[in-house]
Amino acid sequence: MLINQVLGWWLDNASDTDNGGVYTFLHSDNITVASTDKYVWAQGRWTWLLARCALLAEAGRLPGLDTDRVRSHALRSARFLAEHTTRGGRAVALVSQAGAPKPVVAGDTFHSSIFADLFVALGLSAAARLNEDEAWADQSEQLLRTAMDVISEPSTRTDPLPYIDGYQSFAPRMIALNTAIEVFRLRQSPSARSAVDALTEEIQSLFVRGTDLAEFAPYRPGLSTELIARHRNPGHALEGLWFLRDVYSSLPGMHERRPLPLEAWGTTAITSTLARAWDPVEGGLFRYVDKDGGIPRGSLSNESYESSILSTWDQKLWWPHAEALAALEFCDAEDPQIAYWSGLVRSYVFDKFIRPNGDWNKVLDRRGRAVHSEHSAIAPLRDSFHQGRALLLLAVGSADYAS
Repeated sequence: MLINQVLGWWLDNASDTDNGGVYTFLHSDNITVASTDKYVWAQGRWTWLLARCALLAEAGRLPGLDTDRVRSHALRSARFLAEHTTRGGRAVALVSQAGAPKPVVAGDTFHSSIFADLFVALGLSAAARLNEDEAWADQSEQLLRTAMDVISEPSTRTDPLPYIDGYQSFAPRMIALNTAIEVFRLRQSPSARSAVDALTEEIQSLFVRGTDLAEFAPYRPGLSTELIARHRNPGHALEGLWFLRDVYSSLPGMHERRPLPLEAWGTTAITSTLARAWDPVEGGLFRYVDKDGGIPRGSLSNESYESSILSTWDQKLWWPHAEALAALEFCDAEDPQIAYWSGLVRSYVFDKFIRPNGDWNKVLDRRGRAVHSEHSAIAPLRDSFHQGRALLLLAVGSADYAS
């Protein structure tokens, strides 16, 4: 499925064969390009996916992949990243088809999201491993260092995710952790290892609540009963949990630096997150839930993000289900709870999200019916990253993925 449908579909229908990169603004027919502008974070993710697949294919772990084609597209996309997506040491958020920087909103700054920095670093780290390119490796490390310098500053933009006064946000730290471990794998640099250690410590200190992971952690008193504090994002929680398992299983000395009974804790946290977010009537993972399960609730503070939580909480998005597949792959398949949840998640994904043309449905309503783009939480953006990465993990296993 990864090779013949997901990768094949995106290479055939959305890859920019002239400039490098990928088109992600697609009409609801999933083929017609709505805009040739390119979100930079999506270009970094595309580059990483292609480069990682090419590396594993060259190691004999993805038989049947057209390695030359995937490698060629990966390196073309990496050149596009390296040459067109950074200005003044930061990644811009949006570029034209040929790579000219553009503000996402007219009159805004080019640098409107730390996620652009992190995903360009991610993509270049994999491409540097593929092509043994020291300049790309240097650029990847520099972008990670820059992101780490600003990640805790209130003025740092995290578009399209909101900054909310009084709260620390899990998502940028979670993505930074994944980027840092990938950059560290490139050449084991002390700065990347320092980032991994700092982010692991911060995530566990700020966001871990027993076997739960908070999406926003209040740092001022009196906020714990707000909707922002109480709601959970199951997709981010599952993604962050398998990132932590990847870090602890890959890097020497992690248990000594920050002891964590990861095998038992990680498995319980993953299954608890799935149980909290699983729709007991229709199946599938809700987009948002309360920390105690069910409909998100809590006092309101006039944040626009709150309306998104309340209006789309029961939609089922493709990417949390992809992250569920990935998280379960990092668990013991012989564990009865893991076997139970793996069966449920795979059945739902393959029944509801997989399309005959190879791409996935992106948003479903509560009953599992595809939501048209004008009613979707993500219209008209499409992306191959989450499902591609999850299927890659299923194809090669967590051990080969980590190595």
